[in-house]
Amino acid sequence: MQGGKNKKLRRQRWLENGVKSKSLDFPGGAYPKNPPGHLSRHAKKFWRTLTAQLVEAGVLKAPDRLAWECLCESYATIIEAQAVIAAEGLLLPGRKGELVKNPASSVLSAARQHFRLACGEFGLTPVSRERLGLPEPDLTDPISQLLNGGEVN
Repeated sequence: MQGGKNKKLRRQRWLENGVKSKSLDFPGGAYPKNPPGHLSRHAKKFWRTLTAQLVEAGVLKAPDRLAWECLCESYATIIEAQAVIAAEGLLLPGRKGELVKNPASSVLSAARQHFRLACGEFGLTPVSRERLGLPEPDLTDPISQLLNGGEVN
């Protein structure tokens, strides 16, 4: 290493000293209220509905942002795949005239599986809330409406 024997790489100091709890918070102590511009319309709606509550509960930290964006996009994919299936139907005519499964149903299944698993990581299921020590949600709040199949306003 250049600069003398007492110089350490930043990564090495970080590993030796551990992560400071403040470094896990969003910069300036605030979470980004507005979702990133690259998220789809439904993902942005999901972001606006739940981000503030999860930050307030101490569940969502700065390093979780990419995973949170993925969860928001999974929700959007579910909504979009359901719309495609509603418009086209579960079965479509194949090349030889036989009925084949709509490809959107596979997309829907994969998005639901990812959404369900990711919800557990962020305390959005009853079991994960209990594990994280979070209170049960009020049944009139937007989280409950969203997770019980209703659309977010």
